[in-house]
Amino acid sequence: MQRLWRCLRVLVGVGILVALVARLGTGAVVDGLRAIGAGSVLAALGIGLLTTVFSAWRWCLVARGLGLRLPMAEAVADCYRALFLNSVLPAGVLGDVHRAVSHGRQSGDVGRGVRAVVLERVVGQVVLLVVGVGVLLAQPTLLTATLGDLVPGRGVLVGILVVLAAVVVLAAWTMRGARASRIGNALRRGLADARRGVLTRGTWPGAVLLSVAALAGYLALFVVAARAAGSHASLGELLPLLVLALFAMALPLNIGGWGPREAVTAVSFGAVGLDASQGLTAAVVYGVLSLIACLPGVGVLLLRGPISRRLRTSAGLPADVVACSARTADTGVELDLRSPPTTNVVGVLILVRHGQTDANARGLLLGRADPPLNESGHRQARALAAALPPADRIVSSPLRRARDTAAVLAGAAPGGTDAEDVEVDARWIEMDYGDLDGRPATALDEGSWRTWRQDPEFVPAGGESLAEVCTRVHEACAELADDAARGDVVVVSHVSPIKAAVTWALGVGDEVGWRMFLGDAAICRIDTSGRLPLLLAFNDPCPVDGSNRAFR
Repeated sequence: MQRLWRCLRVLVGVGILVALVARLGTGAVVDGLRAIGAGSVLAALGIGLLTTVFSAWRWCLVARGLGLRLPMAEAVADCYRALFLNSVLPAGVLGDVHRAVSHGRQSGDVGRGVRAVVLERVVGQVVLLVVGVGVLLAQPTLLTATLGDLVPGRGVLVGILVVLAAVVVLAAWTMRGARASRIGNALRRGLADARRGVLTRGTWPGAVLLSVAALAGYLALFVVAARAAGSHASLGELLPLLVLALFAMALPLNIGGWGPREAVTAVSFGAVGLDASQGLTAAVVYGVLSLIACLPGVGVLLLRGPISRRLRTSAGLPADVVACSARTADTGVELDLRSPPTTNVVGVLILVRHGQTDANARGLLLGRADPPLNESGHRQARALAAALPPADRIVSSPLRRARDTAAVLAGAAPGGTDAEDVEVDARWIEMDYGDLDGRPATALDEGSWRTWRQDPEFVPAGGESLAEVCTRVHEACAELADDAARGDVVVVSHVSPIKAAVTWALGVGDEVGWRMFLGDAAICRIDTSGRLPLLLAFNDPCPVDGSNRAFR
């Protein structure tokens, strides 16, 4: 089925181009190639840089929202490579597939890496749709005239509809049973990631603004192409036509972006009284300029592997390690080839559970309730301060039991709750247990417990889900990763957020947190200096026996 669809897409794209050349002749194509000058090339490279940076930035925002680490420079390079592959390979999306899978493998979670790219692309398409609908509503006759010229005769139209109906029926038949269940599960995971990675106050405004900026860049490049093709129409006349062309490029019937774009541009130019051949010429110029704009992607393809090998050689890595890395560079996947985690590292993300409270000692569920440390908890905090190395940063949950512990680690006087060197970050607050807060675990029936442990989206009455906890914690971990790679960062938090941070490090599902146990004042350590975070230690007990154990 997939092979049939791929062949159909290519045949339709080729058919559109052949029909255009047969109707308008090859002169428009030749004129388009001749119209490209040095000024147009420079404009394409400059605009291409801006739109690529905007797209990469949007990708970083979404990836961070999903708890994936993605440096901006790496995102820009991967986007350039993806744009080039999209332009030279059929379907126009294979480059994005490559960057999605590569980043997912580097992050240890291919599924989430793929969904990050899908979501950031969806945001861009939604912005295009909203802007385009607004423009077309202002000029309803344009769309009517264009579609009137593009719609084939009744017999051809009926044939197309029959073929599409057959394809839909065949697809539905092949997706029944277990496959339908897998698709349903994938859709549920995608919707959950959309809520985490896009539909949050920290992500969607930036993603929308960057999408608008990228769209403005695409339209600007189309204006450059139209001017190079000899069009003297005003911007008010051109922009609606160019929006239609961008709509056409989103159709999955193109060959590296070619096909529907040229057809729609030629027809729309003719529909408003402009020269249809000039519209085709403008579309050809735009296609060539788009290819020129993504040519830095060739450099990424050719030079990324050799540069990575040279950097590793300069760093003194053994020749066999460099060769192993070289074998993975062509696929976009780089192995973590450092020494085992027990050797020296510059910095570590150290996660510390707060000291004991009376509620902890009684085995009660303790979420947003805010009791102080008991005497045992204060002893644990002092033991932690003696054992842990000096930290470059200390971050704490806003709850008192965590702030009391963090204040001792920062050198505050005994009994102090706050210290100047402690940063409070609400993302590290304990899970909200709602009506269960302060009650024993037996207050929840066995069936509800089973559901809670199996479904990260389950929300206890008045509380929050494990998925929501993981969303905020994964984002916080991604933000701390760079600082923790350069020097020790200590985070004082609670059971659920620390477990969520461990699932981030391991690249596993949120529900795995239920299979972990974390004691009072226990320590976990994560090395974030490589491409993948490494869990170095989990649930190290607090050295209250005075052994002054070092956590390095």
